[in-house]
Amino acid sequence: MREGRVNHHAGLCGRRIGIYTGSGTSHSWLWFVEILEKMGFDSLIFLDEGDIKKNDSLKNIDALLLSGGDTFSIAEGMGEEGTKNVVQFISEGGVYFGSCAGAYLPMRSSKYPLNLLNLAAVKISNLTGILPQPLTHSEKFCTPYGCRYVFHPVRDEVKIRFSNGYSSGERSEITAPLYGGPCMEPSEDMTPIAFYNGFTDKTLFLVDESLARETVLGRVAVCSKAVGRGTVYLSGPHLEHPFYPEANELLLEMLCEGFKEVEAYSGADQEIESGVRVSRELLKELRRELSNSRIIALALERESMSWLIGNKVYEPEKFRVFIEALWSRLGLFEKFSDKGVPGEDVQGLTARACKVREKLNVLKTEIHHSSDTTELVEDILSGLRTLTSTFMNVYFGVKRKENRQEGKSNVHVL
Repeated sequence: MREGRVNHHAGLCGRRIGIYTGSGTSHSWLWFVEILEKMGFDSLIFLDEGDIKKNDSLKNIDALLLSGGDTFSIAEGMGEEGTKNVVQFISEGGVYFGSCAGAYLPMRSSKYPLNLLNLAAVKISNLTGILPQPLTHSEKFCTPYGCRYVFHPVRDEVKIRFSNGYSSGERSEITAPLYGGPCMEPSEDMTPIAFYNGFTDKTLFLVDESLARETVLGRVAVCSKAVGRGTVYLSGPHLEHPFYPEANELLLEMLCEGFKEVEAYSGADQEIESGVRVSRELLKELRRELSNSRIIALALERESMSWLIGNKVYEPEKFRVFIEALWSRLGLFEKFSDKGVPGEDVQGLTARACKVREKLNVLKTEIHHSSDTTELVEDILSGLRTLTSTFMNVYFGVKRKENRQEGKSNVHVL
């Protein structure tokens, strides 16, 4: 942290943080949820591409967080209208934090639909016209980009070194996971915050180590840029990964810096209405649907398969990541069901969970009939994203109500 900072992150109090969950995103947006909730932060709003296209949705938040996935699909989902709203949101004082796919998204590009934002003239060293030979993970090794390719020299853990006064306690270097994020060339169009500085025994080399060192080390890992009254942060590594608390601390420090000169959203908070009781049977039905989906998803994990959707490869394990995020939080619905969880919300969640379970069952049958299941898997992942995003909006509404009633405040301690 910069001198004089404390771990309570008072700069985040009263801030409303939007997390993008729409088309093109992978499961990694759930990492934002995990680290922010762990600190007691409950002012989280979950937005898909439809929300982004409604400018009023962005006016209700102070920051927009966008994690990994398929950059092309994310840009295409937002479209011209949505990306225009994002630019306006930032220009008027909003904070944008993008990691991995979210970092590629605002970079200047001539390729549609990536040319819809063009906020930062950043070049990357992991762009080539001639692909090197991958040593492993060939399915995750590269992404076509016109006549060239974005390739990923390493995966998993890397070391990053701070610049511009950032630090973590007494440390000037930390580790963070890299899963396809950019290696950025220094330029006058950005302020470096951290550089790739080394590898660890957990680093997985996808290309020859000498080429990996040449491509990655010394390049910018994290940077910022002022856009109008707002700030854009780009991070190659996943600073939001919950297994890396020092990286989480850096992310929060940047958000506090971005909020420094901007007033917090002052609109009325949309709380869960009181006095609406949810039948125990309805909650049992939601739990039953999620439980059955967990069982099916676990069975699918035993199958050796993957699907290429857009430019990203998905394995069966991704299904259960979403389901477990719901399952682990279901107890709050049951605990506070008599205090005002809207019955219509739980009923809607149950209906969505039922559709997901039915499609998982179909997939379990279809994979043994040599049929192409890519479209079905894409439908399941879309359904899981929507179900989880909707669930989280209700869940954190319940948490906000609980915390306000009990006089709790966000303390933000890692």
